[in-house]
Amino acid sequence: MDSARLGFVGHSWGASLGAVLASVDPRPAALVLISGRPSWTGFLRESNDGFAVSARDLYGPEKWERYLTVMAPLDALPAIGGVDPDRLYLQYGTADDVIPTTISQELLDAAPDAKVDLYDAGHDLDESATADRMAWVVDRLALAAIGADVIAGVGLPDE
Repeated sequence: MDSARLGFVGHSWGASLGAVLASVDPRPAALVLISGRPSWTGFLRESNDGFAVSARDLYGPEKWERYLTVMAPLDALPAIGGVDPDRLYLQYGTADDVIPTTISQELLDAAPDAKVDLYDAGHDLDESATADRMAWVVDRLALAAIGADVIAGVGLPDE
Protein backbone atom coordinates (compact mmCIF):
# COMPACT_ATOMS: atom_id res chain seq x y z
CA MET A 1 0.00 0.00 0.00
CA ASP A 2 1.21 3.50 -0.85
CA SER A 3 0.60 5.42 2.39
CA ALA A 4 1.42 8.69 0.63
CA ARG A 5 -1.93 8.19 -1.11
CA LEU A 6 -3.91 7.11 1.94
CA GLY A 7 -6.49 9.56 3.24
CA PHE A 8 -9.33 9.81 5.73
CA VAL A 9 -12.45 11.97 5.70
CA GLY A 10 -14.73 11.95 8.74
CA HIS A 11 -17.80 13.94 9.70
CA SER A 12 -18.97 14.67 13.26
CA TRP A 13 -18.25 11.54 15.37
CA GLY A 14 -16.18 10.24 12.44
CA ALA A 15 -14.08 13.41 12.52
CA SER A 16 -13.45 13.00 16.24
CA LEU A 17 -12.35 9.42 15.69
CA GLY A 18 -10.18 10.59 12.78
CA ALA A 19 -8.15 12.74 15.16
CA VAL A 20 -7.54 9.70 17.34
CA LEU A 21 -6.68 7.60 14.28
CA ALA A 22 -4.18 10.23 13.13
CA SER A 23 -2.50 10.24 16.54
CA VAL A 24 -1.76 6.50 16.43
CA ASP A 25 -1.35 5.83 12.69
CA PRO A 26 1.12 7.94 10.71
CA ARG A 27 0.13 6.39 7.37
CA PRO A 28 -2.75 8.63 6.27
CA ALA A 29 -1.16 11.57 4.50
CA ALA A 30 -4.42 13.54 4.42
CA LEU A 31 -7.09 13.70 7.11
CA VAL A 32 -10.16 15.90 6.69
CA LEU A 33 -12.07 16.37 9.93
CA ILE A 34 -15.52 17.90 9.34
CA SER A 35 -17.50 19.32 12.26
CA GLY A 36 -15.66 17.22 14.83
CA ARG A 37 -16.43 17.46 18.51
CA PRO A 38 -13.32 17.90 20.70
CA SER A 39 -14.67 15.74 23.52
CA TRP A 40 -17.58 13.34 23.22
CA THR A 41 -17.23 12.37 26.86
CA GLY A 42 -17.36 16.04 27.85
CA PHE A 43 -20.47 16.48 25.76
CA LEU A 44 -22.13 13.40 27.25
CA ARG A 45 -21.20 14.46 30.77
CA GLU A 46 -22.68 17.96 30.36
CA SER A 47 -25.50 17.36 27.89
CA ASN A 48 -29.15 17.86 28.69
CA ASP A 49 -30.16 16.25 25.39
CA GLY A 50 -32.79 13.58 25.84
CA PHE A 51 -30.62 10.63 24.82
CA ALA A 52 -27.78 11.58 27.19
CA VAL A 53 -30.15 12.16 30.10
CA SER A 54 -31.94 8.88 29.38
CA ALA A 55 -28.66 6.97 29.25
CA ARG A 56 -27.44 8.50 32.51
CA ASP A 57 -30.74 7.64 34.19
CA LEU A 58 -30.80 4.12 32.74
CA TYR A 59 -27.26 3.20 33.78
CA GLY A 60 -26.96 5.17 36.99
CA PRO A 61 -24.04 7.37 38.04
CA GLU A 62 -21.46 4.62 38.66
CA LYS A 63 -21.93 2.76 35.36
CA TRP A 64 -22.24 6.05 33.47
CA GLU A 65 -18.90 7.29 34.82
CA ARG A 66 -17.31 3.93 34.00
CA TYR A 67 -18.63 4.25 30.43
CA LEU A 68 -17.21 7.78 30.10
CA THR A 69 -13.86 6.59 31.44
CA VAL A 70 -13.73 3.78 28.89
CA MET A 71 -14.70 6.20 26.09
CA ALA A 72 -12.24 8.97 27.06
CA PRO A 73 -9.39 7.64 24.87
CA LEU A 74 -11.64 8.32 21.87
CA ASP A 75 -11.83 12.05 22.59
CA ALA A 76 -10.20 14.11 19.86
CA LEU A 77 -8.80 16.95 21.97
CA PRO A 78 -6.01 15.07 23.75
CA ALA A 79 -5.06 13.27 20.53
CA ILE A 80 -4.89 16.04 17.97
CA GLY A 81 -1.95 17.91 19.45
CA GLY A 82 0.41 15.06 18.54
CA VAL A 83 -0.63 14.96 14.89
CA ASP A 84 1.52 16.50 12.17
CA PRO A 85 -0.56 19.56 11.20
CA ASP A 86 0.42 19.21 7.53
CA ARG A 87 -1.79 16.09 7.45
CA LEU A 88 -4.86 17.87 8.86
CA TYR A 89 -7.66 19.86 7.28
CA LEU A 90 -10.43 20.95 9.66
CA GLN A 91 -13.76 22.25 8.36
CA TYR A 92 -16.50 23.80 10.49
CA GLY A 93 -19.74 25.69 9.96
CA THR A 94 -20.17 28.96 11.82
CA ALA A 95 -23.94 28.31 12.01
CA ASP A 96 -23.56 24.78 13.42
CA ASP A 97 -26.41 24.05 15.83
CA VAL A 98 -24.84 20.73 16.90
CA ILE A 99 -21.33 21.91 17.77
CA PRO A 100 -21.26 25.63 18.64
CA THR A 101 -18.21 27.66 17.64
CA THR A 102 -17.19 28.00 21.30
CA ILE A 103 -16.82 24.21 21.41
CA SER A 104 -15.25 23.72 17.95
CA GLN A 105 -12.72 26.43 18.80
CA GLU A 106 -11.20 24.08 21.39
CA LEU A 107 -10.12 21.66 18.66
CA LEU A 108 -8.97 24.48 16.38
CA ASP A 109 -6.83 25.88 19.20
CA ALA A 110 -5.30 22.44 19.81
CA ALA A 111 -4.21 22.21 16.15
CA PRO A 112 -3.15 25.79 15.40
CA ASP A 113 -1.03 24.96 12.36
CA ALA A 114 -3.57 22.72 10.60
CA LYS A 115 -5.39 23.93 7.51
CA VAL A 116 -8.76 25.32 8.64
CA ASP A 117 -11.76 26.60 6.75
CA LEU A 118 -14.92 28.00 8.30
CA TYR A 119 -18.15 28.18 6.31
CA ASP A 120 -21.35 30.12 6.77
CA ALA A 121 -23.17 26.83 7.11
CA GLY A 122 -24.58 24.37 9.62
CA HIS A 123 -23.26 21.05 10.90
CA ASP A 124 -23.42 19.38 7.47
CA LEU A 125 -21.57 22.29 5.79
CA ASP A 126 -22.28 23.04 2.12
CA GLU A 127 -21.19 22.44 -1.46
CA SER A 128 -18.27 24.88 -1.24
CA ALA A 129 -16.90 22.82 1.66
CA THR A 130 -17.21 19.70 -0.47
CA ALA A 131 -15.32 21.35 -3.32
CA ASP A 132 -12.58 22.63 -1.00
CA ARG A 133 -12.26 19.25 0.69
CA MET A 134 -12.04 17.34 -2.57
CA ALA A 135 -9.48 19.75 -4.02
CA TRP A 136 -7.30 19.45 -0.91
CA VAL A 137 -7.45 15.65 -0.86
CA VAL A 138 -6.73 15.42 -4.60
CA ASP A 139 -3.75 17.75 -4.23
CA ARG A 140 -2.44 16.24 -1.00
CA LEU A 141 -2.63 12.65 -2.28
CA ALA A 142 -1.58 13.47 -5.86
CA LEU A 143 -4.76 11.97 -7.26
CA ALA A 144 -6.47 12.50 -10.57
CA ALA A 145 -9.40 14.89 -10.34
CA ILE A 146 -12.53 13.28 -8.96
CA GLY A 147 -15.49 13.55 -11.30
CA ALA A 148 -18.77 15.15 -10.29
CA ASP A 149 -20.57 11.87 -11.02
CA VAL A 150 -18.42 10.07 -8.44
CA ILE A 151 -18.96 12.79 -5.85
CA ALA A 152 -22.71 12.69 -6.44
CA GLY A 153 -22.76 8.95 -5.83
CA VAL A 154 -20.92 9.10 -2.52
CA GLY A 155 -23.67 10.78 -0.50
CA LEU A 156 -21.55 13.37 1.26
CA PRO A 157 -22.99 14.95 4.42
CA ASP A 158 -23.11 18.45 2.99
CA GLU A 159 -25.22 17.64 -0.06
